[in-house]
Amino acid sequence: MTAAPSVAELLADPLLGSARTLAGHAGLGRPVRDVTAYRGVLAPVDGHLVLCAAADATPAYRLDALVRRAQEAGAAALCVTADGTARPPLSAVRLADRLRIPVLWAATDDPFGLALDLTLRVRAPEVARARTVENLLRRLATRTEGPELIAAARTVLAADVSLVTPDGGAIVGDPVVPDALRPRL
Repeated sequence: MTAAPSVAELLADPLLGSARTLAGHAGLGRPVRDVTAYRGVLAPVDGHLVLCAAADATPAYRLDALVRRAQEAGAAALCVTADGTARPPLSAVRLADRLRIPVLWAATDDPFGLALDLTLRVRAPEVARARTVENLLRRLATRTEGPELIAAARTVLAADVSLVTPDGGAIVGDPVVPDALRPRL
């Protein structure tokens, strides 16, 4: 997985198996880049899943205000965590639907654990890339010859690798098509 999961993909994950989508169904395709816990102030959180306690969303006018703040901060979704006895206020449904920001209601006894698990799930692609880079650097650190470098890089990256000159001529490895060297913007 290389892309950030969408809100809908997180809802399909067992971590949020008990969560309900109260509103903002039109925004379920938004990518979630990180997880942020709401602590009274909401700084810009572009693409974050914002977790808040039920106390921050009740009475109903507080949920309205929080939905508005989450939308203005660029949040991907708002998830209210509550124990199993709490009931969601439904007055913010129209506002969240109009703003297209998903509002989720997750019953949990351990909101901290949920936040940690969701953070690990959302950041999994970044962790995998970091592990690949770390593994590559570890293997390249002991190599000094071109063919050894190429062989180690091919093993880790599972891709064709070549050392090339600035004009694209292959020094070691397979010839490279010049257009393949252009960065993708």
